[in-house]
Amino acid sequence: MLRRIFSFRTLGRLLVAAVGLVTLAALFFAEEGWRGKKAWENYRRDAEKRGVVLDIAKFIPPPVPDDQNFAMTPFLAPIYDMNPDPLKPGQSRWRDTNGYARIDDFAKDFFKAADTGEVYTNGKLKNLNMMLEHWNDPEWKKHSNTSPPIRSRKESALVLLEKMKPYQPVMKELREAAKLPYSRFGIKYDTEDPAAMLLPHLAKLKMLCRYTMFQGVVELAADKNEEAFQDLQLEFKICDSMIDEPIIISELVRVAALTITINDFIMEGIATHKWTDSQLEKIQEHFGGLNMIKEGNHCLQGERVGFGVLFYDYIRKNQSFLRGDGIWDFDNSNQGNNPYKAYAYFPSGWLYLEQVNHHKWFDHFVKGVEPDFSRLHPKILDEPSEWETNKSFMLTHMLVKHDVFAMLLTPALNKYISKCARGQTMVDELVVACAIERNRLAGNPLPEKLDALIPQYLKKIPQDVISGEPLKYRRLDEKHFLLYGVGWNETDDGGKIVMTTDKFPRTDYTHGDWVWPANPEE
Repeated sequence: MLRRIFSFRTLGRLLVAAVGLVTLAALFFAEEGWRGKKAWENYRRDAEKRGVVLDIAKFIPPPVPDDQNFAMTPFLAPIYDMNPDPLKPGQSRWRDTNGYARIDDFAKDFFKAADTGEVYTNGKLKNLNMMLEHWNDPEWKKHSNTSPPIRSRKESALVLLEKMKPYQPVMKELREAAKLPYSRFGIKYDTEDPAAMLLPHLAKLKMLCRYTMFQGVVELAADKNEEAFQDLQLEFKICDSMIDEPIIISELVRVAALTITINDFIMEGIATHKWTDSQLEKIQEHFGGLNMIKEGNHCLQGERVGFGVLFYDYIRKNQSFLRGDGIWDFDNSNQGNNPYKAYAYFPSGWLYLEQVNHHKWFDHFVKGVEPDFSRLHPKILDEPSEWETNKSFMLTHMLVKHDVFAMLLTPALNKYISKCARGQTMVDELVVACAIERNRLAGNPLPEKLDALIPQYLKKIPQDVISGEPLKYRRLDEKHFLLYGVGWNETDDGGKIVMTTDKFPRTDYTHGDWVWPANPEE
């Protein structure tokens, strides 16, 4: 039996079988490689015929002169003054370490005092006296065991402004820089791996937005209206400085900055009746020109190229990227095991098939947004994807469906579109609220209908980005009104706000209406 097993005839047959299997495997890999690449080429050709832009160069904002660039003012310039890769052992990422530290440490004492539960609640500086206590105000220290000094809000604001004087050289510089026509941060759009692109300016801009808001609110309380409006114009520049960046995280930070500016700063001036008619008109003019659905789509399409084209190109050139451990393990759920490393050993065409499915998800969003970006349709956008309706075994998605990367990279984008829609609703409601306040300043009663504000204070009633109808408005009494959009559920709930039922309830933006704060504290 052993002689038969190890005979030349048997070994020859085994060798022929092995060669046959290797040949079949090679043919399979070659066929799948051809099939996948052909599918991507066909898809890309058809997509470009439909007007889809897949060239990253078309999304990169053009350079601007340094002397006309807000981002190149001395305080901000060190953010992108970086040492080139690879860094030497112990070398800092930033050339001007002192300059970067100056930005990193800006107003830290202020934020430490402001970010306490008693002082900063629901987005408002509600207790300026308490803020002074947390900022080691000597008047409070002297009364640590007795009743603290009693100050009015204006008196506390004046003391706070004195304590904020060390920050004023920077604020003066930024106010002057805000008058420049452009803002371009030095983002390295040519980074080979788009996932490794550094965006350090975003956190710094959000920090500056928060500080400027705080200072503006204190100035309003101190009756320094003109100084507050100068800070508001700086807020406009901070928010607009991200508008041309074709990156989703940039738009999300911009939406957050706009929310701070509107809800915490402008709303404070409206509630306390501090803005003048001309100031309110300028606020309307600025926000009336925004289309956050269009701007959000620009970032979505930029992300489509970055992660839908460049990222796949990078993976194909760097197979070791897939073989590494923990690459996709963002939440440590796989404990260092990378289930996607298998793609390093699959036919090359399967990455092309993954790429096609990735882009089909973006096509799905096009169906849910009107071509002029005036409206979107949540029911279409919320339609479950194939991988959501048919959650089969992971190997099925890898070996048959080829949609694993789409499952990983795209689901969170639905929430992104919703945030853009909420941002536009907030902007439109602000334009109406400014018109109502201007009408009040003129000595007129609260209107029964918004039509009464046209054309003197409103060019037209803004259209709800969800329903396509004018924003809903109802006068409640002589001083208060209800203003809202129908929200993501596309249902008019009569201005109802729905809260989540978790441990720390917050507004549930998937249900109820998107309501302007109709009863501000006065």
